[in-house]
Amino acid sequence: LKSQGKLFRLKQSWQKMVPLTRVMKLALVAFLSAPACPAEAWSFYKMSPNCEVHGTGWFWHASRWFWSWFYVPPPECSEAEEFLQRFFDVGTWLVASKREALLEELATHKEIVLEGAREKIVAYMKEQFVDIMGRVTMELAEKSMIDSEPLRSFMDESAWPTSSLERDEATPVIVVPGVSSSCEGLALYVTRFLKHYLNTDHVECISDGDTHADQVAWSWFTAAEDAVEYFRQRVLSNPIYADRGFNVIAFSQGNFLTRGYVQQYSGMTIDGQFHPVAKSWIAMNGPVFGQGGIPTVDNSKWSGAVMDEFSGLACDNAFFAGVFLPCGYHRIPSKVSGEGYRSRLTAKMNGEDLGPDATAAEREAQEAFLARSKENINRLESFVAIKNKGDTVIKPLAAEWLGTYGSTFQEVLEFHETDYYKRDTFGFKTLHDSGKIHFLETPGELEHVIFGTDDLRGWVDSYWVDATV
Repeated sequence: LKSQGKLFRLKQSWQKMVPLTRVMKLALVAFLSAPACPAEAWSFYKMSPNCEVHGTGWFWHASRWFWSWFYVPPPECSEAEEFLQRFFDVGTWLVASKREALLEELATHKEIVLEGAREKIVAYMKEQFVDIMGRVTMELAEKSMIDSEPLRSFMDESAWPTSSLERDEATPVIVVPGVSSSCEGLALYVTRFLKHYLNTDHVECISDGDTHADQVAWSWFTAAEDAVEYFRQRVLSNPIYADRGFNVIAFSQGNFLTRGYVQQYSGMTIDGQFHPVAKSWIAMNGPVFGQGGIPTVDNSKWSGAVMDEFSGLACDNAFFAGVFLPCGYHRIPSKVSGEGYRSRLTAKMNGEDLGPDATAAEREAQEAFLARSKENINRLESFVAIKNKGDTVIKPLAAEWLGTYGSTFQEVLEFHETDYYKRDTFGFKTLHDSGKIHFLETPGELEHVIFGTDDLRGWVDSYWVDATV
C-alpha cells in the first residue's frame, strides 16, 4: 500500500508535468526533423528577412553576441524595416496593445505619409494575398458539399441554345465579376454565353488589369471610390451605352460597384456629360446593402464573432479602408454608428454617413443625395436578387435578398424589416412597390455564385424584356 501510494503521488506529479513535457517533446521533434527554412517561407512572415529588429537590454546584446559564434547575424533593421517587420508579424495583430499602437501609428508614420512603406505594403499584400486566396478557393472548391456541376454547362458551347434575336437587337450588357475573380474566369464564359444567346457583340466584362492576377489583385486592393469611378469611366467611354442604355449582371462584390454607379449616376447629366441608364440589374449573390463579416466565418460562435468584430476594427482604420476594396461595403452591426463606418461609401449610399453632431448643411446635402438616389434607382426597369441557399460567403444570407443584420449578429432583418424599406431611404421600396424587384433562388443547396446556363437563360428571358421579342 505504501508503495502504491508513492506511485500514485508520482503519477499525479507526472500528470501535472505532462502538458509542458509534451509541448517540449513536440517542439524538439519538430526542430530536429524540420528542413532548413527556405527564404520564401521566411519572407512570408518577415517583410525584411535580411535584417534583425533591434532589441533592448543586456540579454538581447548577449544573445546576439553568443549566436554570432555560430552564424553571421543579419544587420540591424532601419526604422522603416522595423516598422514593416511589426506590420507583418502575426504577434502584433494578436496582442491588443501592439495592434492598437500600430493602427494609431499608421496614420502618422512618415513612411506611410511619404508613400514609401505604403507601396511596399500594398505590393506585398497583393503578392501574398493573391496566392493565399487562390489556395483557399481551391480548398473551398474541393469540399464534397459543394456542387459545381451547373457551371459545367458554360463549358459545352455545343449545347448552348440558339438565339431568336436579330443581330445586335438586344440591349448591351455589362458583366461585373466579384472579389478574387476576374474577366478571365467564370465571367469570361458568362460573357461568351450572353454574346451567343443574345446574338450580339455588345457584351463586355468590366475589371481593371491586363491579366487574371492583376484583376484579382485589383478586386482586393483598390479604394472603393476609385473602383466605382473606374466602372463609371468604362461606362462613359462606350458610346453605345449612351444611345441604348445597358443591362448588367453582377456577381458578389460586383454588385457593390454596380450599385455605386446606378445609385449615384444612372441617367444623370453631370458637368454636361450624360451618364447612360442602367435598365435591368441581375444581382447574383450580392451584398447589395453591405457585407456583415468575413466570408465563410460562422459568427454564431464566439470565435467567429470575434473575428468579424476584428474585421470591422481593421476597416475602421483609414489606411486599410483606403487599400482594401471590401472595406468599402463592410457593415458590422456594432460599428454602424462609428466614425470609421460612416466615412465609407456604403454608409453614404445607405444614408448612414451622418453622426449625431451633423450640421444643418450636412443634413441638407444628405437629403439631396438620397433624393437623387431615388430617382436614379427608379430608372431601373427590373432588379433581380438571386440567392443561393447554401451560400456561406455573403453575410447574412438574407443580404442576397436585400436584408441586413440588425443590432447584433443574431438579429437578421429581411428586406421589408429594414429601415431602408420602411423609410424608403434611397428608393428601393418605391422600386419594390412598382413590381420591379424580383427575388429568386437557385435550385438546391448551391454555394456562392454557382449556377448554369439554363438558370441564366431563364433570368434573361423573364426579366430582360427585349430577350423575349
